[in-house]
Amino acid sequence: MRIIPKKIKTKSNVWKCYSFKDIIIALIMFATVFIMITLGKWIIVAVLGVMSIIMFMPTSDGIFYTYIFENLKFLLGKKVYIKNAKKEKADVTALTDIREIRDSGLIVYKDRYFGRVIRLGQKNFKIEDEEQQDIDIEYFAGALKILEETQAADIVKIDRPVTLDRFATDLYQRLKSVKDSFASEETKAMRERILTERIDKVDKLNNIVKEYVSDYYF
Repeated sequence: MRIIPKKIKTKSNVWKCYSFKDIIIALIMFATVFIMITLGKWIIVAVLGVMSIIMFMPTSDGIFYTYIFENLKFLLGKKVYIKNAKKEKADVTALTDIREIRDSGLIVYKDRYFGRVIRLGQKNFKIEDEEQQDIDIEYFAGALKILEETQAADIVKIDRPVTLDRFATDLYQRLKSVKDSFASEETKAMRERILTERIDKVDKLNNIVKEYVSDYYF
């Protein structure tokens, strides 16, 4: 399952893929290296130089040093939570603002505010023309416009993989029935070849090249 968007905060870059924060950190590293040069600490200079090159390597999702900090934060962070803990930070409720989901579908959040999830349905913008896309976006905009000042909402897109197990099972049963049939060997070979090709295509879509269906929730 894929939940989209995962990151909605845009990064403002000063130069190429580097932000102002990245440049500040790079200047601090450069200043440290310069101080070590003046002190004649060449081994430290070499280590810091290699570290700087690795740390500031750009990746598809950001600068490499951010992954180092995120992993350190995870290693040093709290990983065990218990129910009804004495400390609020150690309680399992610290992981989420949700306090209760009632049978009616009403969600009770922390600080006693309430919410509900409404399924808007499936949409595939890729196969729609520009006019239909504009109509769908207007529907989403209309739903957001009816909110009052004390209300807030999110539109969440969840991509779920299409499961073709039932089709694969049917094809396997048909293939078995063809093998057990009393048709001529030439006819059986032709039917087996057709069914095998279909099974391979279904298997590829089911396990290798996944197809996703988009569901929208409000």
